[in-house]
Amino acid sequence: VKGFAGSVPSILVAELFLTQKKDVLFIIDDKESSNYITSELEEMIGEENVLYFPETHLEPYQVEKTQNANIVLRTEVLNRLNFDKKKKIIVATASSLSEKVLKKEDFKAISHTIKVGDQLDFDFTEELLNQFNFNYTDFVSEPGEFSVRGGIVDVFSYAYEKPFRITFFGNEVESIKEFDIETQLSTGKVNDFELVSNMNFAVSGSKVSLLDLLPKDSFIVTKNAYLTVKKLKDFYEKAEQKFETLSKEIKHQKPEILFVSDEVFLKDFQKFKIIDFTSQQLNDFTTLQLNQTQQPSFHKNFELLAEDLKEKKAEGYETWISFSSEKQKERLEEIFASFQQEEENQKLYNVFKSELHEGFVDSQLKISVYTDHQIFDRYQRYKAKN
Repeated sequence: VKGFAGSVPSILVAELFLTQKKDVLFIIDDKESSNYITSELEEMIGEENVLYFPETHLEPYQVEKTQNANIVLRTEVLNRLNFDKKKKIIVATASSLSEKVLKKEDFKAISHTIKVGDQLDFDFTEELLNQFNFNYTDFVSEPGEFSVRGGIVDVFSYAYEKPFRITFFGNEVESIKEFDIETQLSTGKVNDFELVSNMNFAVSGSKVSLLDLLPKDSFIVTKNAYLTVKKLKDFYEKAEQKFETLSKEIKHQKPEILFVSDEVFLKDFQKFKIIDFTSQQLNDFTTLQLNQTQQPSFHKNFELLAEDLKEKKAEGYETWISFSSEKQKERLEEIFASFQQEEENQKLYNVFKSELHEGFVDSQLKISVYTDHQIFDRYQRYKAKN
């Protein structure tokens, strides 16, 4: 896809997901962009339909710098791919795809389904948690921990962003509730959940590319497939170099076991339907040419904005302004009113509430979409998943 601008890729991916009803892997160039895009997609199609797949560490063989929060998010993606048939969008970067993941059957080996009505011996539950390398603590606060109080077991599975409270009646699971670690209060009931241990500590099982776990009818969308392959190649070469410097006294797994090379990625990549948003073509793709430009820069010059809106209307454009809050919408209306153009200017644009990151102008469809934070030269915060 050539000639696109602003947040159009996110809008088209949301439309693709809603119309085709297939899984979509959306590969982004960098971490910051992936966070903005995740926020956009969550608002457009619902948080429950969007998963974020981060890297666990920035450099090969630096396990000590692994973040627990990122392991949880990665495990959540694998859990949904292995056990949940509901369609979803997975947002990832080249860095996150460079690390291999457990095969489906090996992931199941570190998972155990617990559901309401199960007959579970209380001692067996504790034994299972110890077997899965969960740590006993007074109060659960992070993944890999569990606590026991009377007939209640609190456990923080690596496959979810919140822990669960299991209430027993004798040897029967009476209820399962999700709860908040800060308040320790329940946030909702569930019928079942997957108890999953830390997959980074799995001592057995083979690893594959994430693409190997995607349903065969999935779509892969990339912001820049050429750049993704280059980053994978660079990371893999760095892993090979790092491996040669590691201590020979300790047995380390070879790069081909832990990481995805550019050759392996390309082999898997070409099995899917692909949409690539770049001018650097990786393959012989069919080209879709759009006629879009970035939102103009107004630098808080609202008279210039008013003139632009008038010109757009005269040229037959329909203009929409995205506001993150009612307060920002009212602020722009007050500014226009200050130079006696409120009534006139209100007819020049439509409004909608969203967290859209970047505006655009489509000269073919005669549509302009502007964002309030770009109009006001204001930094837009994204909601990072961790």
